[in-house]
Amino acid sequence: MSAINTLATYTAAQAMQTLRDEMALVEDYAWTWHCNIAVLLMDEGVEWMKANERAASFMHMAFNVDTLSRARQIYEDFQVDGGYPPTMAEEARSRILEL
Repeated sequence: MSAINTLATYTAAQAMQTLRDEMALVEDYAWTWHCNIAVLLMDEGVEWMKANERAASFMHMAFNVDTLSRARQIYEDFQVDGGYPPTMAEEARSRILEL
């Protein structure tokens, strides 16, 4: 049986359960999905923390994983270091545009 036929035998429920299992086992896999969702929102003008809260909400509803704790920790770390994620992103964007 070809890989395509093998994949076709999975139901949507089985595919979602596989994703949920992987998200629970591999925290960085869940974080990668979270970040991609958050970046899409930020590209549409949503503020950094709000975008991360919305991404975390989706991750919790779809995959039952907590990514909000990690986003909040990153936010707090930036505050302690005197930075702020959107400010750093804008600085990087400005440097890129200058090239």
